[in-house]
Amino acid sequence: MINKSCCSIPTSLPTIDQHNMALASALASALSDAHATMAHAKVHEDYAAADPFSSPVPPSKQNAPPATVFKPTNATPPSPPRTPTSADKREPASTVAARRALRAAVERVERRCARVEAVVASRLDALDARCNEMKSMMVKLAENQPTKTCLDAVKAAREAAARSEAAARQAQKHAQESPSPSPKVERRKSLSDRLAALSPLKKNPPVEEDALVAAYSSYQNQEPPSVSKVPNDFATIQGAIDAAEDDGLVIISPGLYREALVVARPIKLEAAECTSDDEGIGAPLTTVTVEAPAPGSRALLVTAAGSCTARGIAWRCSTEVSDLARPCAAVGVKGGRLALESCAVGSASALSGVNAQRGATLSLLRVTGANCRHTGVLLSGAGTTATLERCDLSENGAHGLEIQDAAKVEDALRLRCAHNALFGVFVSDPGSSARLRRADLSRNRRCGVWVQSGAACDVSDATFSKNGEHGVALSEDKSSAVLRRCAFAGRDDHLACFNGAAFSSLDARDCCYEPGDEDSPRLEAGL
Repeated sequence: MINKSCCSIPTSLPTIDQHNMALASALASALSDAHATMAHAKVHEDYAAADPFSSPVPPSKQNAPPATVFKPTNATPPSPPRTPTSADKREPASTVAARRALRAAVERVERRCARVEAVVASRLDALDARCNEMKSMMVKLAENQPTKTCLDAVKAAREAAARSEAAARQAQKHAQESPSPSPKVERRKSLSDRLAALSPLKKNPPVEEDALVAAYSSYQNQEPPSVSKVPNDFATIQGAIDAAEDDGLVIISPGLYREALVVARPIKLEAAECTSDDEGIGAPLTTVTVEAPAPGSRALLVTAAGSCTARGIAWRCSTEVSDLARPCAAVGVKGGRLALESCAVGSASALSGVNAQRGATLSLLRVTGANCRHTGVLLSGAGTTATLERCDLSENGAHGLEIQDAAKVEDALRLRCAHNALFGVFVSDPGSSARLRRADLSRNRRCGVWVQSGAACDVSDATFSKNGEHGVALSEDKSSAVLRRCAFAGRDDHLACFNGAAFSSLDARDCCYEPGDEDSPRLEAGL
């Protein structure tokens, strides 16, 4: 059954294509052939009914009055008409063929009509679906907030135009009825009126178009505040981040915030009360702490599209313990940019303080990464770079600073990596490198700097004091280290090579070595 009860069909809907036009032309030709065949069969039936063996005279002419014909007197009387037999009653072969042709033509016409009906039904179904889709789109547009705002503005503009027109008519009527109209004061045209008169564009646009454009522009130009405060303006830090504009500033009041922040845009986070010490190493006392809400989650994650600058905030993992949750870093950077200033990262439940990977860019200024289960700061992956200044990465479960998988520390100034369970700085894998200046790499349980698997390290003006086994150690072939003006003190082996590493790859110049003891003071770098 074809559904013809649908809404108005738009003029842009598709029409019958050339195939359907050809089908209609063939249908007209078949009907014409059928009419011709029926007429031909009618003539043959008339001939057969008159007399199959006589001259073909149609029955319509058999009852006509006989014509006057001269008959001679000695003519033989006509014989009586012969009664037709069963053989005479059979239809001629031409009539049978005509009927068969007519039946075949009718069948072809019926099949073509069925195909046309199916095509028309499918087209009508498509029209119904399109109309329903348009209705749903209109409903959605009517429910959309920007559309409602624009429609309200257009409605208000039309009402204002109607009121102004009514007022103009009333004023005109009053002027016509008044016996002494007041003299008309010519108003001087403004600059915008004169420019509009000179413009080749459409003059005097409708009021509703101006209102619609103004409403849409006001909606598009809505700008969130550039500075947001937590919890004054927003109850959560994540809510402030989502509502802020790019490069917006979020000021956080002192307190403990249990959130797992995700930054996927440029944003700045700053503690309301933040102290700074230009000469100190490590983060000062922080008043804002962001703690992960559950085990296995980070306090801060910066995605590849994100860029975050944080100042005066402590980041740590959840204090809750769960055997099912996998430990992770307190702060994760996956391909984005992160700059921390006067911040503390890590806790006893954190695997590392900061884990930067996948080409991330990391900048740390006066950051403390201590008491982590494994590493204070971990860098991994090609393209991952970091700069550190006056950072304290001490008392961790394995290393203070770890660089692996072709990551690079472009510059580390006045870095302190002390009292770690294994190495102060661990550089591994080909392509990985670190540049350390004026670093304090002392009192680590095994080694101050360990370089292995083809990595490289450049150390200048550093202090190696009282490490458990070695000051600087190379492991495996193609690993290299350059030492300039470094001070070594203690009874450990200052320089060592293992697993095929050669002392020729360890370039140490202008360094001083003192045996020292447990009571001797720590040497300052650069001696």
